[in-house]
Amino acid sequence: MRDTDNHLKILYVDDEPVNLRLMRDVFSMVLKRPDAVVTATNGDDALRLVRDGAFDVVISDQRMPGMCGTELLARVREVSPRCARLILTGYPSDEEVTEALRSGIAQAIVSKPWKAKELEGTIKTIVARSH
Repeated sequence: MRDTDNHLKILYVDDEPVNLRLMRDVFSMVLKRPDAVVTATNGDDALRLVRDGAFDVVISDQRMPGMCGTELLARVREVSPRCARLILTGYPSDEEVTEALRSGIAQAIVSKPWKAKELEGTIKTIVARSH
C-alpha cells in the first residue's frame, strides 16, 4: 500500500483554468503537501499524460466539453487500472455520476464547492485502496 503522507502524483482535469490554478495552489499553499499536481484542460490531453507517466490519482471535473469526466475516468481505468479515480462535480446526484461510482469507474465523488481537508482525506483513502 502506498504511504499517502508522502509525495503523490496527481492529475487534475478541468476546462476552467481558474480551477486548475486553484487546485495547484491548495495543495502547495493551503495543505502544504509536496505532491506534484499536473493539470490538463480536456480529456484527450489527460489521456496522453496518463499514457506517458504513472499517476497515483486522476481527479476530473464531470462537465467538460468533448469528453465528460466519467468517460475520461473509464478510459483511465483501462489504461492505468491501479490509478485512483475521483470525480469533482456540482451535480453529485447526476445519474451518470452515481452510475460511475456504482460501477467502479470513479472511486469517489466530491461535490463542488469542495473543502481542502475533505478532498485531501478522500484522495488518501482512494489511493490507499488502489495500491
